[in-house]
Amino acid sequence: MASQASLSPGPGANPPAPLDPEQEATVRAVVTECFGDLFTAYGFTVRLLDLAHPLASRSHDVVGFIGFAGDVRGSLVLSGPKQLFRRTSPLAGESGELPEPALFDWTAELANQFLGRIKRRFCTLGRDFHASTPTAVAGRELSRRFSPRAGVIDLVFGVGGDLLCVCFEITPPPDGKIFLSGAEAIPVSNEGDTLLF
Repeated sequence: MASQASLSPGPGANPPAPLDPEQEATVRAVVTECFGDLFTAYGFTVRLLDLAHPLASRSHDVVGFIGFAGDVRGSLVLSGPKQLFRRTSPLAGESGELPEPALFDWTAELANQFLGRIKRRFCTLGRDFHASTPTAVAGRELSRRFSPRAGVIDLVFGVGGDLLCVCFEITPPPDGKIFLSGAEAIPVSNEGDTLLF
């Protein structure tokens, strides 16, 4: 996937500092809680599954992607089946139908909402970042797993009757610390606030 290559160090570059276990556990908890908050808000039952959970071949054919940058940088990827993203959309209506352009727009918006929730949690811990424009694409075998890597949180969730994979990749500052002890919370808008740019 593009997100894996985009954050890899170039030739001769030093690899990013690994997260210490406590910081990685905090990031994992934030990502897991924000995922649950997002999908339960849309009326779905969510459960975290073992990463080795078998995924049906080609069962995931849509990906939502968004990057972020600042003191920390990285990417968030959601991959799942079209029917799941259709069912979460408020635009699908009773028929459950959603044209493909609207499906991709909605998948990108879900990635955006997910990262927005993560940003809010990070800000309460004294760390902020800026999100890029989200996008979504169709493909095959988008649920393929990668070997464990430093700074990557790979999760598999059951959402209703479907499976959705999350890959959250983060590159910490040079000192390797994302969250500093005693850091003050950063003010951030509340969910649902209207922001004018």
